[in-house]
Amino acid sequence: MANGYFLISLDFELMWGVLDKRRFDDYRENVLGARKVIPRLLSLFEEYSISATWGVVGMIYHKNKEELYGNMPSLLPAYCEKRCSNYLYIDDIEEKNNPGYFAPDLIAKIAATPGQELGTHTYSHYYCTEQGQTAEQFDADLKMAVKTAVDKGYDPPVSLIFPRNMCNDEYVDVLKKNGMIAYRGNPRIWTNHIPPNWNLLLRGIRLLDSYLSLTGHQCSDPSGSSRPVNIAASCFFRHACRYRFLDRLKLRRIKKQMKYAATHHKVFHLWWHPHNFGLNAEENLAQIKELLDYYKLLKEKYGFESVNMKTLGGICCEDSHAGRR
Repeated sequence: MANGYFLISLDFELMWGVLDKRRFDDYRENVLGARKVIPRLLSLFEEYSISATWGVVGMIYHKNKEELYGNMPSLLPAYCEKRCSNYLYIDDIEEKNNPGYFAPDLIAKIAATPGQELGTHTYSHYYCTEQGQTAEQFDADLKMAVKTAVDKGYDPPVSLIFPRNMCNDEYVDVLKKNGMIAYRGNPRIWTNHIPPNWNLLLRGIRLLDSYLSLTGHQCSDPSGSSRPVNIAASCFFRHACRYRFLDRLKLRRIKKQMKYAATHHKVFHLWWHPHNFGLNAEENLAQIKELLDYYKLLKEKYGFESVNMKTLGGICCEDSHAGRR
């Protein structure tokens, strides 16, 4: 790669990302807080010339549940765990709670901000590795996600973020068929070999790794890839906590990863959910601003470049064509 690249992706879900675990009344502050945070994030991104990819759950494009019911995929996911299907919760949405589920106004703000890409987080927050669902059902979901964006007047999304990071390698052909040029994959690190039934150990390691370098820099080089390009995640930005020393460790860990990417011509891919900032917004935004100040230094010294997934996917594919020539 000719440069080091700084990539931010955000999982824009509102309630659709948590309905199998929470209800609106106990998550109200987070999702409604996210609505206030997003315009402020966009202002920061514009101030620092930051590009980002917003993985939008397709259902969010609609203005209410009646409009959503008029735009349903030809096939619905047949999860064995029925609670995983967001279609089960549509009837329960009260009109007064619409801001927790639908946000065409925020999507318009994102699209109007320079450098921001409207990607897709699937239509229904689709779980690609859950038992019971099929590639055909995923294809129907993705087709509806693309159609909805286009029907609302936006470009068809070409970058995909798998909900819950449930990357399914068997579905890459479905991504390609639906016009995707990039997706956020999982980092290739040693913790991937921990057995699934050791979930508590894995969660503990991931938590510690946010503050101490247990898995290394996690930066990647997807250059020379064919479409769709796997742009692996590097780091999940954990929201501010009550312990200041842990936040300092977290920021130091991220800055070291950013510098590694800048000096070794790699990609550092940072991601989070806007609703993670719904509580304690001031501290979370202050920490992001600190990272953007550091990005600015790396840009001036090493040519570190902010890109979104669409742009980087195009660069990687160009590198691939150049290599074949």
